[in-house]
Amino acid sequence: MAEINKRQPADPSDKPVSLILDEVYSLFKIPSMAPEIAQLAPQYRSRKLQLYIVLQELEQMSEELRPHIWSLGNIVCFGISNFDEAYSIAQQLFKYDPKTIKLDSRSDTGQPVVEPDRGQYLQIANDLQRLAHRECIIRRYQSERVMEKDILWVKKTKDVSKAPSLISVSELKEKLLKDRGVRVEDALEVIRERTAAKAFGKTGNISPPQL
Repeated sequence: MAEINKRQPADPSDKPVSLILDEVYSLFKIPSMAPEIAQLAPQYRSRKLQLYIVLQELEQMSEELRPHIWSLGNIVCFGISNFDEAYSIAQQLFKYDPKTIKLDSRSDTGQPVVEPDRGQYLQIANDLQRLAHRECIIRRYQSERVMEKDILWVKKTKDVSKAPSLISVSELKEKLLKDRGVRVEDALEVIRERTAAKAFGKTGNISPPQL
């Protein structure tokens, strides 16, 4: 993050950098980390930082962070076992269509019965629970401000050939933790100092945690 902070916004010579937050449940559960994570993507997008948050379920996030997760950008959703979470995701990703017909009119002069919002989201939630292995839906942005009109459906993710010379994911995680890992207590101390500096009108001098 220190290197990203040195970049000038919208510099075409900068290379994209991916920051992947995977299996950091203790970090997501800390209420004071919610604003830091929520602001990470908007603040650094112009510096070509690409933030990826990997979650097994929404419950892994604190209540403070959960409302912000939907505004971070692209969202990829695989099969959801928890129905309540599937229903919540359906509400966030899909817009209610008041013209969806539930029952056709029984006569030429009658009106069809439309599907209420709860009925539509129940159907979508059921579909999310039935997604097969490696099947997913994607909400994607065409640019920083323009979101694609439709939700994309991927029947099966691409096959990736595994090179024998590559280390395993667990080995890579262990190596990155040793090289760049920061104790949660240290990160929280930096956040407290930064918050105090803002409260007293101070600027600079406090560096963000080295994630």
